[in-house]
Amino acid sequence: MKAGNIFGNCISLAVGLVFAAAGTFIASIGLGVLPVDSSSVDGAPWMFVGFGLMFFLVGTKVFSAGATPADARQTVFFQTAQALLTGGILLLFGSIFVWVGLQPDENATLVDHLIFVIVGLLIAGWGLSPLVKGLIRFLRGGQGDGDE
Repeated sequence: MKAGNIFGNCISLAVGLVFAAAGTFIASIGLGVLPVDSSSVDGAPWMFVGFGLMFFLVGTKVFSAGATPADARQTVFFQTAQALLTGGILLLFGSIFVWVGLQPDENATLVDHLIFVIVGLLIAGWGLSPLVKGLIRFLRGGQGDGDE
């Protein structure tokens, strides 16, 4: 293995661990495991869980890329797992945009709300694409990704 590959894998492992740890920390606030002053929190607990899960999934995706040998990254299982992680990340991110857009706010106009909802739905829809393609590839045993 080349020195550049080793360095890149180490960076992936370190960054993945940092994101996964941050996600665990954020989600534990939303779940009430870590007590915080409620006056300092401006958001629903489920948003903390959602953001935490999103960070954890990003960390898992990056960590798994660094921990997996290059030849194993070509397997159907690895590519499906990466597609599922990507789809989950985008669905969570999009749902948070939609939730913000649907919240009542006397300072926001209808256009502001619509922008958040539309952007959230676009992001969530973008997240469905890797999910569907990954599942099709997995069900076909690695034969194509649904684009043929």
